Amino acid sequence: MTDINKIVQELAERAQKQQQDGRVDVIIKIMSALFDKAAAYTNIIIVAGYIAFFTVWGNMKGLLSETEMLLSAFSITISLVFFVFWEVGKMIINSQSFHGLMKVINAPPDQFEKKLQEQQKAEQRLHIRVFRAWIVVLVLTVVPGLVGAGVLLWSFGRQLINAA
Repeated sequence: MTDINKIVQELAERAQKQQQDGRVDVIIKIMSALFDKAAAYTNIIIVAGYIAFFTVWGNMKGLLSETEMLLSAFSITISLVFFVFWEVGKMIINSQSFHGLMKVINAPPDQFEKKLQEQQKAEQRLHIRVFRAWIVVLVLTVVPGLVGAGVLLWSFGRQLINAA
């Protein structure tokens, strides 16, 4: 009777662990999809911001003091460098993921399921690390961009006050 109770308990624990693993997989998939959408939207906004900044900066360059011109250009360049490095890093990560999927596709039939599960787990861990890095890069991209834009706004205000 003790053996049966032990077996039932082990089966219940396995079922509970499978449910927990299933929940974790669903949460990771949701987080991954949200991250992809947020990253795409953020990229569009940031690129539009760079275009707008350089358009305004180029048209106002003659009205900016040397310090304002250099500070705004330096700030936005720092922002742009982090953004470009981030995008290049994502390209590298995506190519590595693609390479991992090719290994799964080329795996012998008897190892396909195992390789697929390994790749899925690796992708899930990678998405969590990328999400954490994305938050840092977002700050490093947005803050200097806002400083550059702030310098332009300050210059606008200065020009308006001097013109009045």
